[in-house]
Amino acid sequence: MNKSTSLYLLQQIDLQLDALFRREKEISDLIADHSVIEHAKAQLAAAKLEREHAEIKLVEIENKIKASRIKMQQSESSLYGGKIQNPKELQDLQAELAILKKQIASLEEDEFNAMVHVDEKQTNERSASHQVEQSMVEKQKETDIFTSELAEISQAVDRLQSERVALTANITHELLAIYDKLRKTKMGIPVTQVEDNTCEKCGAEITQAEWQKARISPDLNYCPTCGRIIYGR
Repeated sequence: MNKSTSLYLLQQIDLQLDALFRREKEISDLIADHSVIEHAKAQLAAAKLEREHAEIKLVEIENKIKASRIKMQQSESSLYGGKIQNPKELQDLQAELAILKKQIASLEEDEFNAMVHVDEKQTNERSASHQVEQSMVEKQKETDIFTSELAEISQAVDRLQSERVALTANITHELLAIYDKLRKTKMGIPVTQVEDNTCEKCGAEITQAEWQKARISPDLNYCPTCGRIIYGR
């Protein structure tokens, strides 16, 4: 096995490891992402606040009705109690009672609308609460799936790293240093194949003589344009 072949095989392992590490990072980020649940909780908090405001408004109306009814009872007691004999005062009481009855009728209509509003807000809150529970269930299912995938990735990484150790045991430190340097500067791909007399990575022309040299030479040969090691298969 010549040098370029060894490095090409090493690159294949490293590319697989890179992909696995990227997926591992992606999965970890997805597991840590609770934005859907947090959004659902925020919606629940808003629904709860709206329900509380609606209930407070209803209580305010109910208190106004109670106060108006007490006042009406007092006015009726004064009107029909026989203590007031002055016609003007009696007339004023009758007028006051008429106004109170209208106020109570209007407030009772407001009370009905407020009760309907409260019911709507309670329904919204229950729906929002259900959405929180559902989002948590879905998150757990997703996490379970991702956890299983992470276990598979871990096994694949262990296998590839063992293969890498076995392969690099037969590659000199000097050769590995060249490979590592190019890997850092060539976007993780230090070794290129030749397809139809062109560099697979940059598209530059590779002459037949250059390709043959890469195949049979014990030394490394490089693409004259991108500087990657030519893999002569």
